[in-house]
Amino acid sequence: MAGQPRPISADHDGNMERHRQQSQHGAGAVDRPEKRARLEPIDHDAEPVEADYRRLEKWILDNGGNLENICLRKSETSEGFGVFAKTNIPAGADVAFVPSHLILSETDALASDLGRALLAHNATIPLDEYPAQHVCTKTILWLFIVHEFFNKGRASKWFPYLRALPRSYDTPLFWPEHERAWLRGTNLHFVVTEKEAELQADFAAAKAMILDRVPQVWGDVSTLTFANFLWARTSCSSRAFPSDLRVVEQGRTNESKDDDVAGIGRDGVHAVMQPGPDGKYPPCKCFLALWPLFDMLNHRRGQSMMWDATRDNGIWFTTGVSMTKGEEVFNSYGPKGNDELLLSYGFCLDIPNNPDDYVPIKINFAQDPLRDRKESFLTHCNLLPFKSLFLLRHADLIPATLVACMRVLVANATELAFIETGAVDVLTTHVSHRNEMTVWDTLVSLLSHKYAALESSSPDDDEADSGYVPVEVAAAQGQFRARMALIYRSGQAHILVAALANAAQQLGAAIEAASDRFVRSADIADAVEFWDAAAPLIENAAEAEWGPDEWLLVYLVWAQRAGKLPSDVAVGSSAAKRGDVEDGEDEDEDEDEALTPIFAVLAAAEPNMGSMWKGVEADVRAMFEWMQDHSVTLLNVQTAAAEDDDDGQDEEEGGMGADLLMGVVLEQ
Repeated sequence: MAGQPRPISADHDGNMERHRQQSQHGAGAVDRPEKRARLEPIDHDAEPVEADYRRLEKWILDNGGNLENICLRKSETSEGFGVFAKTNIPAGADVAFVPSHLILSETDALASDLGRALLAHNATIPLDEYPAQHVCTKTILWLFIVHEFFNKGRASKWFPYLRALPRSYDTPLFWPEHERAWLRGTNLHFVVTEKEAELQADFAAAKAMILDRVPQVWGDVSTLTFANFLWARTSCSSRAFPSDLRVVEQGRTNESKDDDVAGIGRDGVHAVMQPGPDGKYPPCKCFLALWPLFDMLNHRRGQSMMWDATRDNGIWFTTGVSMTKGEEVFNSYGPKGNDELLLSYGFCLDIPNNPDDYVPIKINFAQDPLRDRKESFLTHCNLLPFKSLFLLRHADLIPATLVACMRVLVANATELAFIETGAVDVLTTHVSHRNEMTVWDTLVSLLSHKYAALESSSPDDDEADSGYVPVEVAAAQGQFRARMALIYRSGQAHILVAALANAAQQLGAAIEAASDRFVRSADIADAVEFWDAAAPLIENAAEAEWGPDEWLLVYLVWAQRAGKLPSDVAVGSSAAKRGDVEDGEDEDEDEDEALTPIFAVLAAAEPNMGSMWKGVEADVRAMFEWMQDHSVTLLNVQTAAAEDDDDGQDEEEGGMGADLLMGVVLEQ
């Protein structure tokens, strides 16, 4: 094993004493090497034990660290070790100090033989291919950690630290398939699958480059495995601090954290790449570093712990709260929901109505023919978040920005043109009755779908055959990962149910607000006067296979003639308003295609029709054009009725057992 001294052996006659005597007598003496204890081989797969943590503490102290107030021991709040107070520590006091030269950062990785070799490879990549083909600094850092621990072993400067890191993590990337099945129906299940594929591709590309270009620098290539790469990557992603101490203020970093744009090793924090003055790309910055010992503080929400890199050429940790002897010392990883905590750290917080928890909602309008205009407007108004993801939280179940975005996304051409004039603020004001009903109906449908996926998820055959146990059963058996998955799923469900109830309530309010302008299919079905007047049409309409659209058009014409439409709905021929003769001719062809079946039925029934229908063709055409101009179409919306079903059973929680309401909104 690299870094291990070879054992001392005697000469062929085994006379070690003679060598000792010669050394004592000086002239002609042969110096005997100092005898050293045989070092046990390193079991790289073994989890760290007490001796490993004692070695880490000694390493820090020997290199100028200060641990007089703390020690490492088994944690009672997590699955591993934690940091504990050795004495009473008042608020505002320093907890511990680690010198900066013990920090393992991208600078160390890039300055190593491996780092220089990979950077030399990057320098050979053509500029037009560089953003996509270079090996990212993050990937170099992860590979460096693998090489230090598995190849250099005890010879590595950071061996005492790396040996004290967990050898397996509880993040879902380490879960076998039958455990990942516990995440089915959640956003995290998709993210984990996507992230693993991305990391596999990054590792395969980096490994191929190392084997092809610099195998001699790596050495024993049997250590170059995805499992080791994933371990190094997770060791960074679950415990990394800022790498550049010059940008560290007391307790925070002021360095921007833009997402990676390309290259081998896309994962989290990364500087946006720009060529330098010489036209070449400098090494990208990832701003990540491992701070020995400090990264072993477990998480407690809201814990006041600060770091200070302005003193003594290192980092002091200072507590904002007093601690008693024997108490575990915590750090706050920030206001993170269980989605992020489980993905990055392998645990969840079981807090009722966790204010940091969220459900991500992704908006997809790629197939919308008006997409470009809508995207341009949303971007200009800063209403489209990164990756089109909105976060639903207990305190903000349906963000105003999501509602505003939906008002634009569900807009028809007429409404979009109105929005683009700036006459309406979509953040605070509804666009039209039709638009508002569609917004909330779409949200009810979207949330219902997410909740149904969460509640009905089940493993596929391969997962079931690989030892799958239902998450509730596994959690009851004390399996840590199952308990975390159950906490995560429960938190997602609680937010979805509350958000769904809110959306259903808002939909009901939108329907009520449009009650005098919303023509329901039920209203048409119950309109006795209309059906008496339309009786001559029924037989021929059935033969012509009229559907809801045809009957809606005829009903609106009858309602207009009978004076039953709102007084401000002015229906008249709008051909003169169009102006474009060629477009008008095309529209006339579309009208004829749509109206010919209706005119045929009206003509066949004319001998038996009363005066109400005389000269009706012109009004039918005018109504059709008015509906086209105002984008009046049938709506199918969900109503969250609170009444009992006919069988006496209550509606499902949150209005998920909704009735279907079909009709049209007659806008001004």
